[in-house]
Amino acid sequence: MTTAQNLDLCRRVSDAVNDRRYDDMDALFAPDFVDHNPAERWVQADTAGLMRQVGVTLPQ
Repeated sequence: MTTAQNLDLCRRVSDAVNDRRYDDMDALFAPDFVDHNPAERWVQADTAGLMRQVGVTLPQ
């Protein structure tokens, strides 16, 4: 995954979380994945924390 793809993924997740569109994140895991309680897993103080949680390495 390229840096641009990593940043795009982080933006998509961040936008979905901020807009409370949790169902939009299901496709990030698998086409048929449904998470019925994502809010408990996506609570972060900042973008860096969210990026660490989804396994994205921050650019130096």
